[in-house]
Amino acid sequence: MLTLLLNVAWATRPEAAGFVDDATEPIRCHYLDGQAALCDVVLPALDAAWAAQVDRIGFATPLPDAGLGGSDNLDVYLTHDETGGAGGAYVICDGEETAPCVDAAADDGKQSTPTYIVIDPDTPVDELPRFAQHEFNHVLQYATAFEEPFLDVWEGTAVAAESWTNPDYPLDPGPIADYQATPWASALLQDGYWLDEEFGLWSYYEYGATVWVRWMDARHGDGAGSLGPALWAAMANDPGPNEPDLLDAWDTLGGDWRDELPDFVRMRATLGTDAAPDWAAGLDESAQVPWEPVAAAGDWQPRHALWPLGMAFVRVRLDGPATLTVGDGFLLVDLAAADGTPATDALTPESGALDLAIVAVPADTFDADDTLEGATPTLTVTTEAAGCGCASGDGSRGEIGALAAALAGIVGRRRRG
Repeated sequence: MLTLLLNVAWATRPEAAGFVDDATEPIRCHYLDGQAALCDVVLPALDAAWAAQVDRIGFATPLPDAGLGGSDNLDVYLTHDETGGAGGAYVICDGEETAPCVDAAADDGKQSTPTYIVIDPDTPVDELPRFAQHEFNHVLQYATAFEEPFLDVWEGTAVAAESWTNPDYPLDPGPIADYQATPWASALLQDGYWLDEEFGLWSYYEYGATVWVRWMDARHGDGAGSLGPALWAAMANDPGPNEPDLLDAWDTLGGDWRDELPDFVRMRATLGTDAAPDWAAGLDESAQVPWEPVAAAGDWQPRHALWPLGMAFVRVRLDGPATLTVGDGFLLVDLAAADGTPATDALTPESGALDLAIVAVPADTFDADDTLEGATPTLTVTTEAAGCGCASGDGSRGEIGALAAALAGIVGRRRRG
């Protein structure tokens, strides 16, 4: 019966004219007619990925596939099959189009399955190594927790793994601009597919979520990738209920995620500025968050509802002391405060400039797998001066700025793998 199932799975694999086996690692490169030379580009890139991501960083080793593809090696197919043209790439387990992946070992505390890589051979040759190294990380994710539901951690980790493999790779600014343009979406639990389906916004949000992975690695790892396998191990469980989930893993690695979220928000506000962390120093202004000005003292609401772990960045200018409060389910983060300063439901600033974020922080009973609901906060600004509590702001990165950032992020986009 097992042999029959394997043969059915093998029948769904892409066609190839030939193959080349790697001389260093158990990897087989399948190619189309006249394109064998592309394997000379892809295989060294995968060797480098294996050395960095498995041997140095410590991700799970790719699983052998019981002879599918003609050997037990990890198979990479350079083919046009279902990849959508240049830049198309994906990783999949055998038969996943019609049935769930099969866990390789029961009761071992993780979901692990063999997979194969597909990359469209029309991808520019100079980009093939980075694509291969990105997809290789997905292979390792499948070997750890293939039922993980949140694309932000799949793609955010794989994008980070590109730089962990080759630190000379510059950050791709487009997806980060997408991520920053819609901060009202959940920082970890929603993605570009959701934005497209719900709002008609084409976005590579999940790739831009690499900023959270990189921040976590700088904070709780060695800054060179050690966070990656620790994060995936902390999410791993045998097939079944998604417990532990992504937020549980954050708790495991850094303490209560609610206590750490304000510092992530502060970091996010620095991207695209001179205050950005070293790993994000190359990002330009397209990575800046969209600021919303508070129009006057009194009640104010952001343009978008906020989803759990979503946020709005607010720029307030005050002529005198004021009290700022926000309703249940939301907290205020003073962006000028030092790391470790908690979020609060009230701030009492003196006159002058105040940059803050309103963050949707659900109740203690919230679980990452709960159905997500958006809500619109009300920020109340109460001034103590007799005159106007002049709340104005620089709206240059308001609604128009957010749209510009989203459009800038789309230009030159090339992959969904």
